[in-house]
Amino acid sequence: MIRKYKNWLIYFFIITFIYNIFPYVAKLTDDKGLYVLSILFINPLSCLVLSIIFTIKNKINTLFNLLLVLLFIIPINIFYNSSANSYILIYFVSSLCGNLIGYLIKNRNHR
Repeated sequence: MIRKYKNWLIYFFIITFIYNIFPYVAKLTDDKGLYVLSILFINPLSCLVLSIIFTIKNKINTLFNLLLVLLFIIPINIFYNSSANSYILIYFVSSLCGNLIGYLIKNRNHR
């Protein structure tokens, strides 16, 4: 059982890196546009793509989706303000859509 969750770590490392690198660069360069780009486009797209890949390689798992978006709580406290909490729901829906797309791709390839 633990081996199964060890395979998840690479996904969590990738999403943690993505959640933190763009706001960090925005903070260094004082670029507000990068904050907006990150929170509205890059983060949800990353959740979608990682969920597609995860579902194709494994299977649908809502615990994975939940953990994927809960990792965003750390950057909220460091780089954003509390208004960014509402994006957690958007990232979760994006991740669930990734599950659906991955599931459809996986089943189409098995036929």
